[in-house]
Amino acid sequence: KSEFITISETSKNDLLGLGIKGKNITIINPGVNRDIFKPSIKSINPSLIYFGGLRPYKRPEEALYLLSEVKKHFENIILFIVGEGPSKPALEKLAANLDLKGNIIFTGRLEKERLARILSEAWLNIHTSITEGWGISIIEASSAGTPTVAYDVPGVSNSVENGRNGLKVKDGEREALVNAALSILYDHEKWSLSALKVSEKYSWDKAAEMWNDEILKVTSVKKR
Repeated sequence: KSEFITISETSKNDLLGLGIKGKNITIINPGVNRDIFKPSIKSINPSLIYFGGLRPYKRPEEALYLLSEVKKHFENIILFIVGEGPSKPALEKLAANLDLKGNIIFTGRLEKERLARILSEAWLNIHTSITEGWGISIIEASSAGTPTVAYDVPGVSNSVENGRNGLKVKDGEREALVNAALSILYDHEKWSLSALKVSEKYSWDKAAEMWNDEILKVTSVKKR
């Protein structure tokens, strides 16, 4: 009979699968800090960004395979890999094998402000995780005016509004992911404005208000 709060339709479905009644589940999406994640002038040459943990379930290597194909269309393109994790040595080796060392910058972990600047200058965000609870980095990218290409997996399916703040393709279909990336890169200004519009729906103030409403509801029930 407890009340449950979760962050997405995906995680709500997980709770339903555990036997929690739908009437006891409320979805409160995370917000985004627009004082930090905000649009700016895009880089002169196309730039991509992957930001997140460098771990197997995040599949950061997919960003490198995408880059190797997109590079055929944009010779001077740069991919920023932001983050740390156990997959980093393998990624550096793969970058060398794919002849991408001149097109990739491994930044390590960055302070939010530095990350936000690179993100706002990027033309495209790459998200290739196996699964997420929500995909807050996708909304942060949208708030910076940067659309996302992603595999259509749990969590990500909720945070990417297909055709608005990015494009989703069937999980594991690399060629489709490349084509989605090229579609955005060749019209990145339109996509930037569209992504920014989507991000306006999310705020921490709104999330806090919804939490407060739920707390008041539960408190009032207990007092009866």
